[in-house]
Amino acid sequence: MLDILSNLLYYTRRGSPEKITGGPPERAEREEMYKIVMVSWGGTKHDFASDLSYDEALQICEDNNWEYSYEPGGYVWDLEIEEDGYYVLAM
Repeated sequence: MLDILSNLLYYTRRGSPEKITGGPPERAEREEMYKIVMVSWGGTKHDFASDLSYDEALQICEDNNWEYSYEPGGYVWDLEIEEDGYYVLAM
């Protein structure tokens, strides 16, 4: 799907494929990123940390025993890992 959208965007900006020499640019390398979200018992979600590799996110969650405590109110939030998109490493 991403290849189709990338080619469509490329051809839309440059004109029809017949007029283009060399074809679309090579696919960029991407690195998948993750974020940690705090989830309340009622299902409310808030971002805790973002732009992490999966290993970094996992380490932070394990170090915090998969929960975040907010002392003044006595609230305890569960920590979950979610996908946060991609970083483009090279074009």
